[in-house]
Amino acid sequence: MSSAYFWELDESTFAAAWLIKKVADTKRGLKEGGWDGVHVFEVSDGGKKSGTARYKLTSTIILSMTTESAATGTCEMAGTNTKQVENDMPFDESVSHVINMGTMLEAMETALRLDIQGV
Repeated sequence: MSSAYFWELDESTFAAAWLIKKVADTKRGLKEGGWDGVHVFEVSDGGKKSGTARYKLTSTIILSMTTESAATGTCEMAGTNTKQVENDMPFDESVSHVINMGTMLEAMETALRLDIQGV
């Protein structure tokens, strides 16, 4: 499931929040689990004349899971990870803000997943 919200901060800046919820498959002893991604953008655009915009992304991942086995009983684990990145990216009629934000969001989710994969 996902939701996206956009709002204006001033004449040349807007913000967006992308909320993503993933429910884990119950495999290999996993009783339940989930991944919640909260991605907040601040986009400052220099206008169509400049053709570039600054994208500031702050992402937080909230991970939770419960395992259950005869050997260990019930084990619950939860945690968060937050990262921030800024990029100047081009935009025009063929490359929109949504495409740029989507590209950054996917890269950030991949990086955060790799950070916590070993845990």
